[in-house]
Amino acid sequence: MKLFYPARLSLFILLLLAGINVCSQCSMYPVPFEQRVNQAAYIVQGKVTEQHCYIDRATGYVNTLNKFRVSAWLKNYSADEYIYIITLGGVYGDKAMVVTPALQLDTHHEYLLMLEADKHVLDDEQFRALHPSAMQLMTYADAQGSLTNENNLYHDLYYKTPRPETKLFAEISRMTGQSAVKPSGEPFVPREVIQPANNGITAISSFSPNPTNAGTIVAGDQLTITGSGFGAAAGTVFYSNANDGGATFTASGVASDNVSWADATIVNKVAVVAGTGPINVNGAMTSGTNLTVTYSHLAINSTFSGFGSTTRQRYYLVNKNSLGGYTFIYNTSFAGNTAAVAAFERSLLTWRCNTFVNFWRDNTTTSSIATAALDGTNIVTFDASLPVGVLGRATSHFSGSATGGCNLANTVWYTNEIDVQFAPDPPVAGFTWQYGPALPSGAQYDMESVATHELGHAHGLGHVIAAGDVMHYALSNGSAIRTLNGNNITAGTVKMAYSTAPLCLTPSGVTGPMAALTAVSCVLPLQLADFWGERKNESANTLRWITDREVGNSGFYLQRSTDGIHFNSIAFIAGTGNSNQPKQYEYADIQAGPFPWYYRLRQVDMGGQTTYSKTIFLDGDDRITARVWTKDAGRTINVFTKDIPGTSSALRIVNALGQQVLNQKLNNGNTEIPVGPLTHGVYYYQLHFNGRIYSGKLLLGTQ
Repeated sequence: MKLFYPARLSLFILLLLAGINVCSQCSMYPVPFEQRVNQAAYIVQGKVTEQHCYIDRATGYVNTLNKFRVSAWLKNYSADEYIYIITLGGVYGDKAMVVTPALQLDTHHEYLLMLEADKHVLDDEQFRALHPSAMQLMTYADAQGSLTNENNLYHDLYYKTPRPETKLFAEISRMTGQSAVKPSGEPFVPREVIQPANNGITAISSFSPNPTNAGTIVAGDQLTITGSGFGAAAGTVFYSNANDGGATFTASGVASDNVSWADATIVNKVAVVAGTGPINVNGAMTSGTNLTVTYSHLAINSTFSGFGSTTRQRYYLVNKNSLGGYTFIYNTSFAGNTAAVAAFERSLLTWRCNTFVNFWRDNTTTSSIATAALDGTNIVTFDASLPVGVLGRATSHFSGSATGGCNLANTVWYTNEIDVQFAPDPPVAGFTWQYGPALPSGAQYDMESVATHELGHAHGLGHVIAAGDVMHYALSNGSAIRTLNGNNITAGTVKMAYSTAPLCLTPSGVTGPMAALTAVSCVLPLQLADFWGERKNESANTLRWITDREVGNSGFYLQRSTDGIHFNSIAFIAGTGNSNQPKQYEYADIQAGPFPWYYRLRQVDMGGQTTYSKTIFLDGDDRITARVWTKDAGRTINVFTKDIPGTSSALRIVNALGQQVLNQKLNNGNTEIPVGPLTHGVYYYQLHFNGRIYSGKLLLGTQ
């Protein structure tokens, strides 16, 4: 996920956002502060005290319910001291989910939240049954509906500088006409800014290694911090937050990330969300120099399997498609936008040919969108239901397996499903998608940059703070970051190194570890630009298709169907093999007859891997109402009857002696009837249809 911010705005938007730094978290666009305040059903200030994860029954998604203690109601007062905030993602037993972008809350900070009405979708139904009066809510504009409090300064990604609580509360009060009130009904008095206790004097003398990497379980990446006054009891190491460019400090929230703790020395696993910048111990001691974080790996914090406390565990990319990895399928509406498909596939190629991650795409389509259910399909789609402010989103689902010796550090957590969603065009009023390969203008967001960033998350990479890096938290409109640098490639290569190693067990539904691509196989074998057809005459159809490029393309099986479901191959057309130039193909189906047909292409590369084109439909000759003929050298009878309401049909077959060998009722349309063990010879048919009898003879049976 990446922050997107307009570099140049119209006067109208500038007036709305006066004084703010137009940045946003991940694949998001800025939602004006006034809009967020006006659209929120409730505005509250307080702190998360507890968190638990649950599985949403309708979608199978893992979400987190955050118990939120309200200190102040700023809009639409309620006497409730506790409310519950739904955030996407979490870990539940052997299931986990990571959504980027999506709001994540911790127990270290206070927050000001702009909330939607009580949520009866994605809510924890089991908890609601036990606590029916407790409100379960989500923020308006997702992560943008949350402002983080540090020392009574509130950090909003849109503002250049944090706002004091006194100023922020007064601003909201002017917009709503309401004052801040405690749950008890007493007025809430905004607090003054707290000055840091150490006044810039640090007790941290050094830390190493520097640079290092975040989110890993590698001992060599763990940070050793030396100094004084850390205390004998384990505390908290805070890192510059890579999700907001270091505007706030953040911590992992996992106690076991403290490998060791003493008054003068700490050894700590660097948090997944750590970015380049100063570090802080216990909220009081800030380093005078920056820690450089080269890359971040996403991880799963869980007790599964056999861990006595929540522990960081890495997860693996595996072979889920029998081709060595994962196959993405386009939603129908996304597939219909050839420019969007091309942008996504350039991003796919960028990762495939730099880290050799085994990500594929299928030429078939689906009407499903990723939010419908956890269905085992990796969907790429436009999705109008994305929250306000979100340009794109990657959702990764994980499963855990363990048995016998495969527990603790050997537990197999693996990516089970990846969905990628984009806001429809235009994603923002006044700002369209630039699909490329041209560069975006100031009034455009770059689809290829967004897709490359989100596929980085799908690969297993987290944010960094490094302008110009694909995994940098922010990107402006009018800018494009489409190329991987050395750190991105190293991060992906390290992920691939342990994902391609033998697993201690092979989970159900998994063929084995991921199989790395090569410099030859990484290029997508075929880019089908278009496939169409037309009726040539009363008995033939002409099919045509164009490829943008070909790598190792053996050829195409042209397939035909009467119902669009069951297809038979009718011809093989050899491919060009390798080509960087568009190639056009044509085939005349002279056996089509006057009947309606569905067609598709089954493309096969020289390694035997197969992809399918979209399905097209060509109507038949309107003048023909019925016909009987044979195929497969007389082993199958084909019957066509045109759909006329209120009619029925039947076919009767007799042999040369007048003995009936078949009498079958027919459905309208095309019907195929296997003849079975008939003796080879001449037979006679009568087709009863629409009050008429059609007669003739057929050569049937197996020789």
